[in-house]
This record gives sequence, C-alpha cells and structure tokens, in this order.
Amino acid sequence: MGHSMVGQESAFYLLNPDVDGYRPPITGWILEAPYIGLDPAIHPNLIIVAVAKQVARVFLKLKFTQPVTGEFVTRDRDVRERYRSDPLCHNTGTLEGLQDLLQRESDLTKLSMSDQPVPSGVSARLPCPVFWAHGSADMITSYAISKRLYERLEPGNEADLDAKTWKSFEGAFHQLHSEPDGVTEECM
Repeated sequence: MGHSMVGQESAFYLLNPDVDGYRPPITGWILEAPYIGLDPAIHPNLIIVAVAKQVARVFLKLKFTQPVTGEFVTRDRDVRERYRSDPLCHNTGTLEGLQDLLQRESDLTKLSMSDQPVPSGVSARLPCPVFWAHGSADMITSYAISKRLYERLEPGNEADLDAKTWKSFEGAFHQLHSEPDGVTEECM
C-alpha cells in the first residue's frame, strides 16, 4: 500500500521491469492519492526545478526545509492541527532526495501520456491487481495525472479484466484515510 510519496515510490518499483526477476511475488497493490504528479496549482516553477536539479548534482546532501501547512491534507480541522504539530512531519529533505523524487515524477507523468511511447525504465503493464483511490478535490497530488496513468496501465494478464479498480472520492482531499463524511470508512 502506498499513499502520496510512498505511492509514487511503490508505483515506480512495481512498474520497473528491471526488478521483475528480483521482486518477491506481490498479490495486490493499493494506491491512495499517489504522487504521480503534483497538482498544477502547487507545482514549483519549471525554472526552479531545473536550477534545483543542477545544484543537486554538486550538493547532494544539502538539506532544505519546505514548510507544509496541512491546509490541503484533509477537510478535517482536528487532523490538520495534529498534522501541523506532529514532530515527525519535519518537512526536511536533501537535494538528492528531491532530485530522485522529481525524476520519478517525470517518468511516471510521461508514462501517463498514452499518446507518448513508454519511457525506458518503466512498464505500462501491471504485475499484480491494483486498487487505486483518489480524492477529486486533492490539491496536493494531481487527480487528473493519477487517473490518466491508471487508465494507461494494462493488466499483466489480459484475461484478468478485474485487475484494475479505480475509486474516485468526490470532493475529498489528499489524505483519504483522514477525511470526514464517511470517506475514511469507505476507503478503509
């Protein structure tokens, strides 16, 4: 199971054909609002991304802090407050980690474009069944890019038409497992 950035990492792992012979058997995959691409409203300027990638080549271990308010995490105010005060949400990373994150985003976003060839290093074939859930009002990870990648992916076995399930949560924010109005219960 992967949520947000871990959803991105698990997607990249499961869609990476280079690990096929080394990956243990996985019988199912759950993605909750995976970070395939950021919502365009919060995506950093492309010039800033390009500069950060260049700086990362020289200063891989350089740390940076990116404050996250939690405003778009969930509609539940109590959960947002706990998120803001959680010491484990330190919002610190390294340029090396950012560089890898942006490369995975680029590869998965390109893979989501069905009119483009499959990028090297990833596959459009699912190695196992997937349940994919996303809130339609997610303003952190892109609902549209996530849905587009889901639609492009093909079951590993053509006979298994039930290998893919998409669940849209209308009006829900990013953290479905913390959303009010019955979303958490339906998602979990």
